[in-house]
Amino acid sequence: MKIRPIVQKIFSTVEAYTAVETVRAQLAQSSYVVVTEATRYIGLLSTNDVVRSPRNLIIDCLQDKPPVDVDDLIENVLQLMKRMGCNVLPVFEKQEFYGVVLQSDIVDYLLEYKAELEQEAARKSVIYSQQTTGSSSLQAHLQSNSTPDAAQQSSLGMTDRGIVHDLRNLVGGLHGYMEIIAGRCEHDTELEGYLDTGIKCAQRAHKLCKQLLCGTELIDSPASTRIGPIIQEAVHTFFTYSSIEVKLLIDEGLCPVKAKAENVHRILSNLLINAREAIEGSGQIIVAACNLPSPAHLPGRHRVEISISDSGCGISPEFLDRIFEPEFSTKQHGAGLGLVACKQMLEAIGGSIEVESGKEQGTAVTVRLPATEDDQAGAVL
Repeated sequence: MKIRPIVQKIFSTVEAYTAVETVRAQLAQSSYVVVTEATRYIGLLSTNDVVRSPRNLIIDCLQDKPPVDVDDLIENVLQLMKRMGCNVLPVFEKQEFYGVVLQSDIVDYLLEYKAELEQEAARKSVIYSQQTTGSSSLQAHLQSNSTPDAAQQSSLGMTDRGIVHDLRNLVGGLHGYMEIIAGRCEHDTELEGYLDTGIKCAQRAHKLCKQLLCGTELIDSPASTRIGPIIQEAVHTFFTYSSIEVKLLIDEGLCPVKAKAENVHRILSNLLINAREAIEGSGQIIVAACNLPSPAHLPGRHRVEISISDSGCGISPEFLDRIFEPEFSTKQHGAGLGLVACKQMLEAIGGSIEVESGKEQGTAVTVRLPATEDDQAGAVL
């Protein structure tokens, strides 16, 4: 992967022979400024430069920051940053100054890309599951009719398998790069934490792709999973660098649920991404989880409830009844499969999902999962 899409081309500039005191406020906000002399680039000034070399003029504070090419690989740029002990480098294209690349932007890009891959793999699983669980009458019709249209329909499953195969290869490559980078950031505990989160995302996506290719059952088999840590991990994955405030209200002593951990994570990922994309700029998301008593007509059937409420744009009443239709989406580039996947996985284990929303009133999604009969037996901590 190349750094081109991560390069910042809008930045603050300052003349080389300006007093350092005049740019301290700028450095406090952006951590760097581009230094020029008669509009010509001559260097980057960072906060660390001023600390290391406290001089009066900017040009006297500049430290060596080797340029990188706009088409250099992310891995190579991160290695150079570590070797030079800097978190920002100048970027050139055809020997002309092009922009700057920051270490934090690279990490954000990798984490976001992995999250998108994981969500896309989850959505593909819905398509594949629907194709492989079609009615026997439809299968018989396809077998008995060898017309071009029927043959084309029967080959759609193979096309999706090819896409998933390529997606798995991409995720595997990303996973490898992330592990290499993590192994070379041993002195940066914060960066190590972000990379570890990204690696876990890649592992889940790779496992999901493998399930699809091998025909492994995607719906839950009996399991016992504690959801508190999964909720915290999912929130950390998608909101580490977000301007959105996320409040966690998780009751102590939550019962484990009858679901596989990876499927619980898939459900939460889809719902959290929907909530995040519904908010423009800053906003608030509240994630709550609690035990529910068993209904009067079903004694002994305890449940665990997870609610995700956002302050986003909401859903118009005319669209609310259609949100669980395959391929229906209120997003401009949405696939209309995220909520379908959630509903399918929940219903397979006796769970449920409800959505309340109104235009410009935010959205509240409530998920209920069956709890295990013994809240200790076989629990996944």
